Amino acid sequence: MRIQVSFRVNRTPDMIVLESGVFKFTTVKRYEDYARSILDLYDRAYGFFVDLFNVTLGDSVNVKFFIPDFYSLMSVGGYVPFSGGSMGDIYVNFVFTRYVEGYLEVIALHELVHHFMWRAGLSPESLLWFHEGLAQYVSIRFAEDLGFEGARMIRSDIETRVQSIRVLVGDNFGFLASWTPRYAPRDMSTLYAAAYYIVSELADEHGGLNYYARVFRFLDEGSVEDNAALCYYLSLAAGESVAKKFNSWGFNIPDLYTYTPLIYEAKSAINGIDEHNISLQPFRHLANLLYKSAVSGWMLAEATPALLLASLLIARLAPFLALITYSGIIFVALILALKVKGVL
Repeated sequence: MRIQVSFRVNRTPDMIVLESGVFKFTTVKRYEDYARSILDLYDRAYGFFVDLFNVTLGDSVNVKFFIPDFYSLMSVGGYVPFSGGSMGDIYVNFVFTRYVEGYLEVIALHELVHHFMWRAGLSPESLLWFHEGLAQYVSIRFAEDLGFEGARMIRSDIETRVQSIRVLVGDNFGFLASWTPRYAPRDMSTLYAAAYYIVSELADEHGGLNYYARVFRFLDEGSVEDNAALCYYLSLAAGESVAKKFNSWGFNIPDLYTYTPLIYEAKSAINGIDEHNISLQPFRHLANLLYKSAVSGWMLAEATPALLLASLLIARLAPFLALITYSGIIFVALILALKVKGVL
């Protein structure tokens, strides 16, 4: 049993700011040792996460403790506010400093992973389930490798929860697709456990953390906005389609992996358009728009090859299309000018 006593003190707290690399930890002086231990953990994890996610954290990351209210005492380990344009500061629940060693570390690492995933092009707005599942998987694995007993306990608790969920819903985890920062289709423990299960299952089948490192190597070409595109990159890293697996879990995802050669050709043609040639930019933009519509899964699966082919043709013919378009505009303008002057 735990008893929470709330109180206020009539003095200004003695605040300090600790810095290490890209990290800044703001805390009261009396909690300096706890803050330093988290910064030390982040320093140990940073290089590993850079290799895993194929990005660096260019901007400084601010970290703070927070004191939960009674109702979220142990249910919220940490959080990172998301404004839609950027990831906010990392907040870590101070109560977990009193818990089994490893819990605080997993929480702190989990929130750091969100920053790396955001930098890699994955938004928590549209892919919250993957954000949370991978953050939990990576943080637990890293903390376990460091020997933290709490990490093993967390993994065991999640696996037990997954077994209970599968008794109730089988392998139908399609509800994860509708999980957003503003909407939770199930209770949080179910959502987190189901997301972790999918991420860990894929890892077990395709090479663990090395599998996700391959995913993020492919992701260096852009952002991922939905499950269809995510599934495509997961398939690339696996060397085979995982769409059937996802659909067996209740996701309704088109298999973009079958169009891999056409996707590569279209993307290569778009990248081949000179970014500094202003006259070609409308065609580059149109080709890229069609390409993204195809790989995002926004359109019907039957429309994917047509969109990719249209994108490829526009990109390859951009100089010719620009010549025809601008020549036509000049010709029409000339005719109108002659009519105004009464020549025609």
